[in-house]
Amino acid sequence: MAEHPLQPATRARDAGPLSDLEAALEACADLLDGEVRLAPDQQVPWPIQVALDHAEHGPWVRRFLAGDLQRPSRRDAVRWRVLQADLPQTLRELAARTFPLLARGEGEQVQLRLSGVLSALDRARRDPPPQLTALSSERVRALDMATRFLADDPELDETEEVHRWGLFGRPEVRGGLWGRMVACELLAESRLSLETPLARALRLADADGWRTFPTHRDIPPDAELAGLALRLAARAGWGGHSAVLRAEAAIVDHLDEDGIPQIWLVHGTRTDPDAARRRWPQGRCPVAASSALLGLWNHDTAAHADRVRQGLGAIAAWVVSHPQLTSPFYSASICDARVLQALRGVLPGHWRSAEAVLVDRMLARQEVSGRLGNSLETALCGVELHRAGALDWPETLVRALVDSQMADGGWGPDVVRATVLHPTSSGFGSRVVTTAACWRALSSIQVPER
Repeated sequence: MAEHPLQPATRARDAGPLSDLEAALEACADLLDGEVRLAPDQQVPWPIQVALDHAEHGPWVRRFLAGDLQRPSRRDAVRWRVLQADLPQTLRELAARTFPLLARGEGEQVQLRLSGVLSALDRARRDPPPQLTALSSERVRALDMATRFLADDPELDETEEVHRWGLFGRPEVRGGLWGRMVACELLAESRLSLETPLARALRLADADGWRTFPTHRDIPPDAELAGLALRLAARAGWGGHSAVLRAEAAIVDHLDEDGIPQIWLVHGTRTDPDAARRRWPQGRCPVAASSALLGLWNHDTAAHADRVRQGLGAIAAWVVSHPQLTSPFYSASICDARVLQALRGVLPGHWRSAEAVLVDRMLARQEVSGRLGNSLETALCGVELHRAGALDWPETLVRALVDSQMADGGWGPDVVRATVLHPTSSGFGSRVVTTAACWRALSSIQVPER
């Protein structure tokens, strides 16, 4: 597992041999007073860094640092575990390196303070460990709360994207398709009844396919929605539906020479291809392309195996040859998670180099809090990392998700994608979509007993 990008927050205030020792003493005094905090940039105080570097205690400190450190129980757990590391010995070694460099009398006050801090650390290490609720129990409770939150919106109406500033020249435009489809796929393994919202979403196909804003021909159908529809239809037994077959044909008709699907399916019966190309962002979207190819694979593997392998092979080459995946709509984290989902969902291990690059990129974003971005990104990336066997300490990610759950059982509406350009793009988020993603992550990632 990649190392967290942690750096000691303690830095010399003035140049000189005493500065590091004085700063370390100050940080130890804060710890003894019960202060456990991280800087906004995730830098950590000197005592916590010493504990993180400790062979025995480091993994446990990393585990306890995850989540919400504003909670007294979390702070007490971190403080106790840090105190069990070799702080006194490391502090003595730092002092032994510092004092020979000082002028006579320069360090007398520091020596007195050092003695006091060492005595206090020795006493504090004898405190009994705090009692914590088992994370496995908290995870079960969080899942139950999330299920009840989602059950209160049986048709997933909250996922509708609403524009009230003149999109397409209309006073109000609603997009009740994309969010429902995404939520239905995320909740496919739940015990919730999804027949009604799923049927509602699949029936929103226009004559030429599924578009973000149904019935509004100003925006063409797109590859991501077509791929989602194929995957959901395969689960629901709608594979022979005429709209599904048209979506299948549209994706195939919009594959570039290297096999990567285009974003917009503009060859339909209700869209002027040239006008659509002029109006809507061109280029490539790894999320839309992966969604479409995975949809073809799930819909009819035998018929599309070769073209899916070609397209995913091109996306895998894109991953390896570029420092970061970019999309007109999605963050780099969501791009990485969705592409890894497609690669492993079709032929796990076949594109091993690309999988390794994606895993390393996601792990490099993980903070000491356990988060991999916002809650939605943490959930989406966490599931794919777990499936790839790359989470050495899944507790940190589970803790981050559990602690970010809101009192009503849901999570906040994290921005999931950019909206359509009118006249500028903004972010769209949905509490149901974020909660569905967090539910799936918590239900998929087990907390080992250690």
